[in-house]
Amino acid sequence: MKKLAVFCVVVAGSLLFNGAIVHACADKLAAVGRGLTAQRAIAKHKASVAVVFNRRAVGTNLKDPRLQTALTQAGHRVQVVEDIAQLDLAVKSGKVDVVMVDVADAALAEESRSTLGKPSILPVLQKPSKDEFKSAKERYGVALKTSGDNVDLLLAIETVMKSRAKTVAGS
Repeated sequence: MKKLAVFCVVVAGSLLFNGAIVHACADKLAAVGRGLTAQRAIAKHKASVAVVFNRRAVGTNLKDPRLQTALTQAGHRVQVVEDIAQLDLAVKSGKVDVVMVDVADAALAEESRSTLGKPSILPVLQKPSKDEFKSAKERYGVALKTSGDNVDLLLAIETVMKSRAKTVAGS
């Protein structure tokens, strides 16, 4: 009887203190060196992004610090401008690749582009209909919804930068 009790204690102790045997959900990730690591998205094509802030809902979303942090962590340079006049100054400096702007202001942003560099316009739409989104995408080549996440944003900027690289290579 004593041998059976000792055997049960040894087996129970080894099962309790052995980290290699884990049966519950996600407990495997708790073992040292086996956890999931958070990976940052890093842009293949780095861009200088001018974010045009306006007082409408889209502008408020564009001024969100999390959006700016995501862009910066991906390797992009971010410059927030308050209006089209400031955008014009930024574009004339030649340091802007992409202009993120409310679709309502996209035409004004297009007009303010200088002949040097000509930054690409990335229109942002607040709850667009399918037709509105399709129209913006056809006109500018790419469009973004405010309801999208940061991955959509980074993919849109990557698409813009790839098309810019093809345009430069084709010239």
